[in-house]
Amino acid sequence: MVRSKRWGGEQDALLSRLVSTGDIDPSLNEPDYCFTVTQTFFPEFVGQGQTGRATAIQRMQRKFRRIQLDRELRGGRRKYGGPPSAAC
Repeated sequence: MVRSKRWGGEQDALLSRLVSTGDIDPSLNEPDYCFTVTQTFFPEFVGQGQTGRATAIQRMQRKFRRIQLDRELRGGRRKYGGPPSAAC
């Protein structure tokens, strides 16, 4: 049995850099965009067949939702870039 690669801190760090530089827009949560992002920046996380595509899309949508939530709750001050909070 082949073990699939697990998403970890290294991938989160890369995703964070890509979001903060504007290479990825986490507000675009459509399946085709999420799959393209995964194929382009994280190709090792795209499995075989339709199930692999669905899994890649779901993973990226979940990551994007978490980034959006973090931005809302923390005013963009977390590790995923975004404008710094004006409140001090």
